[in-house]
Amino acid sequence: MENRARESEDRSAEAIQHKLAGRGRHIAVELNERLATRLVQRFHRVETVAGSAWELPRILADRDLRTADVVVSSLPWSAFTGPHGRALVPKIASVLSQSGAYTQFTYAWAHWAPPSRHRLAQLRQAFEEVVASRTVYRNLPPAMVYSARRSRVPAGQFPASAAASLIAS
Repeated sequence: MENRARESEDRSAEAIQHKLAGRGRHIAVELNERLATRLVQRFHRVETVAGSAWELPRILADRDLRTADVVVSSLPWSAFTGPHGRALVPKIASVLSQSGAYTQFTYAWAHWAPPSRHRLAQLRQAFEEVVASRTVYRNLPPAMVYSARRSRVPAGQFPASAAASLIAS
């Protein structure tokens, strides 16, 4: 599984670097310190942070940034459970610029399951537009991508309802 995670991280970083073509900043947040170190070694133009997606506002602030134009996530749906997890989608939405976009990869076979439907509902609550891609069968296991735009959460303002759910849980 770790090799698979490495391959996935490498492919994502390569694709983002290609898309940026030397413009902008690419900040990768990786919870696993070994994978973070590997990203630093392999992709010199990527600013890699060993940390949690929950820390996005601080990570951006530490770099004198208030917002991000794009957040690309390959976090498993299980990361969106528990007290921090339930508030993660609004937290991500709160760091996006007005024209920002959030992209979430997920396995296609799980999209019908209650946890996935709940996350999709969270995306629809936090964003005005949520589009699901077709299933990518070349990926093993087959995957799909949710693209979310037009955050309903003002940039830099973590919603009080999400904070309340965090405290209450």
